[in-house]
Amino acid sequence: MGQQGWVFTTPAGRTSNQPASQNRYKITGKVVNSITGEPIGRAVVRINGSTNQQMFTDGSGRFEASDIPEGQIAITAQRPGFVDSQMNSGRFQRSQMITVGPSTPSIEVKLMPEGFIKGKVTNNEGEPVESMGLQVMFQQISNGRKDWLPRGGAQTDENGEYEIEDLPPGQYLIRTSTRAVFFVNAPSQGSPYTDVYPAQFFPNAPDRSSAQPVTVGAGQAAEADFRLSPVPSYSITGTVSGPQNVTVMCEDEEGNSLSFGRVNHRTNQFRLIHIPPGTCTVTAHFQGPNGEAYYAEQPVTVNSSNITGVQLALQPLPDIPVHFSNSPGGMPVQLQLISRQKRRRQGQLHPMTEGSPPDHQTLVFKGVLPGSYQVQANSFSRTCIGSISSGGTDLLREDLTVVNGSAQGAPIEVSLRDDCATLTLAADASPGVNVNFLLVPNSVSMQPRVMSVGSGSLSIPGLTPGEYTVYALSDISDLEYANPEAMRKFSGQKVTLGPGETAKMQLNLITNGGSQ
Repeated sequence: MGQQGWVFTTPAGRTSNQPASQNRYKITGKVVNSITGEPIGRAVVRINGSTNQQMFTDGSGRFEASDIPEGQIAITAQRPGFVDSQMNSGRFQRSQMITVGPSTPSIEVKLMPEGFIKGKVTNNEGEPVESMGLQVMFQQISNGRKDWLPRGGAQTDENGEYEIEDLPPGQYLIRTSTRAVFFVNAPSQGSPYTDVYPAQFFPNAPDRSSAQPVTVGAGQAAEADFRLSPVPSYSITGTVSGPQNVTVMCEDEEGNSLSFGRVNHRTNQFRLIHIPPGTCTVTAHFQGPNGEAYYAEQPVTVNSSNITGVQLALQPLPDIPVHFSNSPGGMPVQLQLISRQKRRRQGQLHPMTEGSPPDHQTLVFKGVLPGSYQVQANSFSRTCIGSISSGGTDLLREDLTVVNGSAQGAPIEVSLRDDCATLTLAADASPGVNVNFLLVPNSVSMQPRVMSVGSGSLSIPGLTPGEYTVYALSDISDLEYANPEAMRKFSGQKVTLGPGETAKMQLNLITNGGSQ
């Protein structure tokens, strides 16, 4: 029996799936500070490929690895106080690709000193605000579009001061949480918590759209002070009909909880306190013992008085099954539901598998909240997508609308086809220059494909026949490639692929908005 494809355990916890007869080499390298060039000792270096190894650098930042099979490997390094030099505003760490052979040069891995944000939170009288929570958000490309996502947070100390560490260079938004002032009018009244500090974005903005980003440099500290003014707070009371043991929240337009509580199972009543003036959405959630989900929501505007009489009627959230036709078996398509609502914890939904493979395994989106969703699909087999629909709606061109009130929604029907096209791409690039091929389908549901190569050409099978726009780019790290407005400045090439067609394209490499 041949050994190709087997996994072997080697000394020091190394693993390999390569045959023993393959040529193997020793590689050496150094981990350095990307700003000063100084060596970084005691950094963890990881090598991944057909063999995996992990080691520490010595005091001079050097590392050495033996018995590395010929071919491509990925190298990453980590050290407290540093971040990957290729990261930007918190993106995932990227690997440095190396070709191992008889003449592999010494490898240099660069780490960047982490930045941090510090500041002080005071009230309108200049007094420190203790135990105030702060959240930091960074802008990241998610599904081809920019979005502000949480990066970390902190809480002020007794002096109102805070510090948030481990930040790659980039721009960040900082937000304080909503918090009661803990002011007592008079001991006899027994009525604390009359005022609250409303959530505030730096420097003095009520929402994300008017916030000012804070720029963090490598190894540098950015300062962001807050001066908060308390406002009167109010309560929201009402009843919930439906299952018991329900959680009730009041959420702002960002989906952050302003207040939460539980429903009294004897009276079905709830009371939410410390609500600042403004508009929020009161939501009720219940998760049953068998995974069934119930939900209700009601927008509420708080002005200058308590809100009473809010009525919430829990309704079942639908499970949406996915049905495949003309499928060769297994799960040949990756599906996501992308919420169009700003205030949604379910920003991206991935289906779950139910049943036992291979005959009875199905995909189901569980407990989908009401709203509009873009259905995104990505085929990763030799079959390709023919159509995606639900209840007569063509999901290749329109959004999926979900309403609660039924335990099961209309299924998503995915039809596959086997007359897929193949496209071979090549770019006019200098040797060793990385090329990012971007393939954008003329469909709202089929995701753009991004493929990176060091040199040469790339063949893409399993493409649905139709129209595509193709780009070759030197850098896509900050590119909203799924946003048509962001792509207007680049000149792509159109191609229409017929059923079963094999086509080739030669592209000009786009660098910094121009052609190389």
